[in-house]
Amino acid sequence: MKESSRKSGEVASYRMIGRTGTASLLLASFLSLFLPVDSASGQLDKETIRFVGDVLVGTEYGTKVEEQVVYRWETPPRLSTFGDGSHHPAIVQKTVAHINEFLPANRRIAMLDPNDDSATIKLYFVPFKEFEPLAKAEGFEVSDADWGVFYMRWNRFCEIESAIVLIADDKLNGRRMQHFLLEELTQSLGLAGDSRRFKESVFYEDLDEREFGTAIELSNLDRKLIRFLYEHVQPGTSAVELGVLLERHWQP
Repeated sequence: MKESSRKSGEVASYRMIGRTGTASLLLASFLSLFLPVDSASGQLDKETIRFVGDVLVGTEYGTKVEEQVVYRWETPPRLSTFGDGSHHPAIVQKTVAHINEFLPANRRIAMLDPNDDSATIKLYFVPFKEFEPLAKAEGFEVSDADWGVFYMRWNRFCEIESAIVLIADDKLNGRRMQHFLLEELTQSLGLAGDSRRFKESVFYEDLDEREFGTAIELSNLDRKLIRFLYEHVQPGTSAVELGVLLERHWQP
Protein backbone atom coordinates (compact mmCIF):
# COMPACT_ATOMS: atom_id res chain seq x y z
CA MET A 1 0.00 0.00 0.00
CA LYS A 2 1.37 3.41 -0.97
CA GLU A 3 0.58 6.75 0.57
CA SER A 4 -0.62 9.62 -1.60
CA SER A 5 1.83 12.30 -2.61
CA ARG A 6 1.38 15.99 -1.77
CA LYS A 7 2.19 18.94 -3.98
CA SER A 8 1.72 22.67 -3.40
CA GLY A 9 -2.00 23.31 -3.25
CA GLU A 10 -2.81 19.80 -4.40
CA VAL A 11 -3.29 16.33 -3.04
CA ALA A 12 -3.08 13.33 -5.33
CA SER A 13 -4.65 9.97 -4.63
CA TYR A 14 -4.88 6.64 -6.42
CA ARG A 15 -6.68 3.32 -6.15
CA MET A 16 -4.67 0.15 -5.58
CA ILE A 17 -5.72 -3.34 -4.61
CA GLY A 18 -4.48 -4.63 -1.27
CA ARG A 19 -5.89 -1.91 1.01
CA THR A 20 -6.18 -2.86 4.66
CA GLY A 21 -8.85 -0.23 5.35
CA THR A 22 -7.85 0.12 9.01
CA ALA A 23 -8.29 3.90 9.19
CA SER A 24 -11.60 3.82 7.38
CA LEU A 25 -12.93 1.02 9.58
CA LEU A 26 -11.92 2.87 12.75
CA LEU A 27 -13.74 5.97 11.58
CA ALA A 28 -16.75 3.96 10.54
CA SER A 29 -16.80 2.32 13.97
CA PHE A 30 -16.72 5.78 15.52
CA LEU A 31 -19.75 6.75 13.44
CA SER A 32 -21.63 3.71 14.71
CA LEU A 33 -20.98 4.87 18.28
CA PHE A 34 -21.73 8.50 17.51
CA LEU A 35 -25.20 7.94 16.05
CA PRO A 36 -28.21 6.56 17.85
CA VAL A 37 -29.19 3.26 16.21
CA ASP A 38 -32.69 1.82 16.33
CA SER A 39 -33.47 -0.56 13.48
CA ALA A 40 -37.05 -1.01 14.67
CA SER A 41 -37.81 2.69 14.29
CA GLY A 42 -36.26 2.89 10.82
CA GLN A 43 -33.10 4.74 11.82
CA LEU A 44 -29.72 3.79 10.44
CA ASP A 45 -28.48 0.33 11.35
CA LYS A 46 -24.85 -0.22 12.29
CA GLU A 47 -23.86 -1.92 9.05
CA THR A 48 -25.21 0.95 6.96
CA ILE A 49 -23.41 3.51 9.12
CA ARG A 50 -20.15 1.58 8.73
CA PHE A 51 -20.75 1.27 4.99
CA VAL A 52 -21.09 5.05 4.71
CA GLY A 53 -17.82 5.47 6.62
CA ASP A 54 -16.07 2.86 4.48
CA VAL A 55 -17.00 4.55 1.21
CA LEU A 56 -17.08 8.29 1.93
CA VAL A 57 -14.37 8.94 4.53
CA GLY A 58 -10.90 9.17 3.05
CA THR A 59 -9.83 6.82 0.29
CA GLU A 60 -9.38 3.07 0.06
CA TYR A 61 -5.64 3.32 0.68
CA GLY A 62 -5.48 6.28 3.07
CA THR A 63 -3.76 5.94 6.44
CA LYS A 64 -3.21 9.48 7.73
CA VAL A 65 -5.83 10.82 10.11
CA GLU A 66 -5.71 14.27 8.52
CA GLU A 67 -6.68 12.73 5.18
CA GLN A 68 -9.77 11.00 6.55
CA VAL A 69 -12.31 13.49 5.25
CA VAL A 70 -14.81 13.63 2.40
CA TYR A 71 -13.76 14.59 -1.12
CA ARG A 72 -16.19 15.58 -3.89
CA TRP A 73 -16.60 17.68 -7.02
CA GLU A 74 -17.78 21.28 -6.74
CA THR A 75 -18.00 21.74 -10.53
CA PRO A 76 -19.67 19.41 -13.05
CA PRO A 77 -17.09 16.83 -14.24
CA ARG A 78 -16.43 16.70 -17.98
CA LEU A 79 -15.59 13.24 -19.32
CA SER A 80 -13.76 12.22 -22.46
CA THR A 81 -12.59 8.78 -23.60
CA PHE A 82 -9.03 8.03 -24.70
CA GLY A 83 -7.25 5.02 -26.10
CA ASP A 84 -9.57 2.47 -27.67
CA GLY A 85 -12.72 4.14 -26.35
CA SER A 86 -14.25 4.10 -29.82
CA HIS A 87 -15.14 0.43 -29.18
CA HIS A 88 -17.17 1.27 -26.10
CA PRO A 89 -19.39 4.32 -26.74
CA ALA A 90 -22.64 2.59 -25.81
CA ILE A 91 -21.41 1.26 -22.46
CA VAL A 92 -19.85 4.60 -21.52
CA GLN A 93 -22.99 6.56 -22.37
CA LYS A 94 -25.18 4.06 -20.52
CA THR A 95 -22.95 4.10 -17.43
CA VAL A 96 -22.72 7.90 -17.31
CA ALA A 97 -26.49 8.24 -17.78
CA HIS A 98 -27.06 5.76 -14.94
CA ILE A 99 -24.77 7.63 -12.54
CA ASN A 100 -26.22 11.00 -13.55
CA GLU A 101 -29.70 9.88 -12.47
CA PHE A 102 -28.57 10.20 -8.85
CA LEU A 103 -26.52 13.39 -9.07
CA PRO A 104 -27.97 16.92 -8.80
CA ALA A 105 -28.30 18.75 -12.11
CA ASN A 106 -25.34 21.03 -11.34
CA ARG A 107 -22.97 18.10 -10.70
CA ARG A 108 -23.87 15.69 -13.50
CA ILE A 109 -21.09 14.33 -15.69
CA ALA A 110 -20.95 16.00 -19.11
CA MET A 111 -19.87 13.86 -22.07
CA LEU A 112 -17.28 15.39 -24.40
CA ASP A 113 -15.99 14.13 -27.73
CA PRO A 114 -13.24 11.47 -27.59
CA ASN A 115 -9.66 12.61 -26.98
CA ASP A 116 -10.66 16.01 -25.60
CA ASP A 117 -7.82 17.23 -23.38
CA SER A 118 -10.12 19.73 -21.67
CA ALA A 119 -11.85 16.83 -19.90
CA THR A 120 -11.65 16.76 -16.11
CA ILE A 121 -12.31 13.00 -16.09
CA LYS A 122 -10.13 11.18 -18.61
CA LEU A 123 -11.29 7.62 -19.25
CA TYR A 124 -8.73 5.35 -20.89
CA PHE A 125 -9.59 2.03 -22.53
CA VAL A 126 -6.15 0.52 -23.05
CA PRO A 127 -4.35 -2.83 -22.85
CA PHE A 128 -3.30 -3.63 -19.29
CA LYS A 129 0.40 -3.28 -20.17
CA GLU A 130 -0.22 0.44 -20.80
CA PHE A 131 -1.41 1.11 -17.24
CA GLU A 132 2.07 1.54 -15.81
CA PRO A 133 3.40 4.14 -18.30
CA LEU A 134 0.14 6.10 -18.17
CA ALA A 135 0.17 6.10 -14.38
CA LYS A 136 3.84 7.05 -14.25
CA ALA A 137 3.20 10.01 -16.54
CA GLU A 138 0.51 11.20 -14.12
CA GLY A 139 2.63 10.66 -11.01
CA PHE A 140 1.04 7.59 -9.42
CA GLU A 141 1.50 3.83 -9.33
CA VAL A 142 -0.69 0.87 -10.21
CA SER A 143 -0.97 -2.68 -8.96
CA ASP A 144 -0.14 -5.59 -11.25
CA ALA A 145 -3.43 -7.23 -10.19
CA ASP A 146 -5.98 -4.46 -10.77
CA TRP A 147 -7.66 -4.18 -14.19
CA GLY A 148 -9.57 -1.03 -13.31
CA VAL A 149 -8.02 2.03 -11.62
CA PHE A 150 -9.10 5.52 -10.66
CA TYR A 151 -6.85 8.40 -9.66
CA MET A 152 -8.04 11.75 -8.29
CA ARG A 153 -6.53 15.18 -7.65
CA TRP A 154 -8.12 17.62 -5.27
CA ASN A 155 -7.26 21.09 -3.97
CA ARG A 156 -6.62 22.25 -0.42
CA PHE A 157 -10.35 22.55 0.13
CA CYS A 158 -10.80 18.82 -0.66
CA GLU A 159 -12.63 19.68 -3.90
CA ILE A 160 -11.85 17.16 -6.64
CA GLU A 161 -10.48 18.93 -9.70
CA SER A 162 -9.54 16.06 -12.01
CA ALA A 163 -9.62 12.29 -12.27
CA ILE A 164 -8.24 9.54 -14.48
CA VAL A 165 -9.86 6.14 -14.96
CA LEU A 166 -7.95 3.24 -16.54
CA ILE A 167 -9.85 0.23 -17.89
CA ALA A 168 -7.99 -2.81 -19.26
CA ASP A 169 -9.96 -3.56 -22.40
CA ASP A 170 -7.83 -6.61 -23.19
CA LYS A 171 -8.82 -8.21 -19.86
CA LEU A 172 -12.46 -7.16 -19.49
CA ASN A 173 -15.60 -7.58 -21.54
CA GLY A 174 -19.33 -8.01 -21.11
CA ARG A 175 -20.66 -7.76 -17.55
CA ARG A 176 -17.16 -7.55 -16.05
CA MET A 177 -16.41 -4.52 -18.22
CA GLN A 178 -19.71 -2.95 -17.15
CA HIS A 179 -18.95 -3.54 -13.47
CA PHE A 180 -15.41 -2.18 -13.57
CA LEU A 181 -16.46 0.90 -15.52
CA LEU A 182 -19.35 1.64 -13.15
CA GLU A 183 -17.22 1.16 -10.05
CA GLU A 184 -14.24 3.24 -11.15
CA LEU A 185 -16.33 6.10 -12.52
CA THR A 186 -18.48 6.25 -9.39
CA GLN A 187 -15.42 6.16 -7.15
CA SER A 188 -13.84 9.00 -9.15
CA LEU A 189 -16.72 11.18 -7.88
CA GLY A 190 -15.39 10.93 -4.31
CA LEU A 191 -17.04 7.70 -3.20
CA ALA A 192 -13.50 6.46 -3.01
CA GLY A 193 -13.56 3.50 -0.63
CA ASP A 194 -14.55 -0.15 -0.86
CA SER A 195 -16.69 -1.97 1.69
CA ARG A 196 -17.20 -5.61 2.62
CA ARG A 197 -20.66 -4.98 4.06
CA PHE A 198 -23.17 -5.35 1.19
CA LYS A 199 -22.53 -7.74 -1.71
CA GLU A 200 -25.07 -6.01 -3.95
CA SER A 201 -23.13 -2.72 -3.73
CA VAL A 202 -20.84 -1.62 -6.54
CA PHE A 203 -18.27 -0.87 -3.81
CA TYR A 204 -18.22 -4.43 -2.43
CA GLU A 205 -14.80 -5.94 -1.79
CA ASP A 206 -13.71 -8.44 0.86
CA LEU A 207 -10.00 -9.05 0.57
CA ASP A 208 -9.97 -11.55 3.42
CA GLU A 209 -12.39 -13.79 1.52
CA ARG A 210 -11.03 -12.81 -1.91
CA GLU A 211 -14.51 -11.71 -2.95
CA PHE A 212 -15.13 -8.79 -5.26
CA GLY A 213 -18.20 -6.95 -6.49
CA THR A 214 -20.06 -7.81 -9.68
CA ALA A 215 -22.81 -5.16 -9.74
CA ILE A 216 -23.59 -3.57 -13.10
CA GLU A 217 -26.09 -1.15 -11.59
CA LEU A 218 -25.94 0.94 -8.45
CA SER A 219 -27.80 -0.68 -5.58
CA ASN A 220 -30.52 1.22 -3.73
CA LEU A 221 -28.02 1.90 -0.96
CA ASP A 222 -25.40 3.13 -3.47
CA ARG A 223 -27.97 5.52 -4.94
CA LYS A 224 -28.88 6.90 -1.53
CA LEU A 225 -25.20 7.37 -0.77
CA ILE A 226 -24.54 9.39 -3.94
CA ARG A 227 -27.56 11.60 -3.27
CA PHE A 228 -26.55 12.05 0.37
CA LEU A 229 -22.98 13.03 -0.59
CA TYR A 230 -23.94 15.56 -3.24
CA GLU A 231 -27.01 17.02 -1.55
CA HIS A 232 -25.87 17.27 2.06
CA VAL A 233 -22.09 16.81 2.49
CA GLN A 234 -19.43 19.42 1.78
CA PRO A 235 -15.83 18.72 0.72
CA GLY A 236 -13.56 18.40 3.73
CA THR A 237 -16.29 17.04 6.03
CA SER A 238 -14.79 15.05 8.90
CA ALA A 239 -16.10 11.82 10.39
CA VAL A 240 -17.70 13.66 13.31
CA GLU A 241 -19.41 16.13 10.99
CA LEU A 242 -20.52 13.31 8.73
CA GLY A 243 -22.17 11.64 11.70
CA VAL A 244 -24.23 14.76 12.38
CA LEU A 245 -25.25 14.99 8.72
CA LEU A 246 -26.24 11.32 8.66
CA GLU A 247 -28.51 11.83 11.63
CA ARG A 248 -30.14 14.85 10.03
CA HIS A 249 -30.42 13.92 6.37
CA TRP A 250 -30.15 10.17 5.70
CA GLN A 251 -33.34 8.76 4.18
CA PRO A 252 -34.21 5.23 5.44
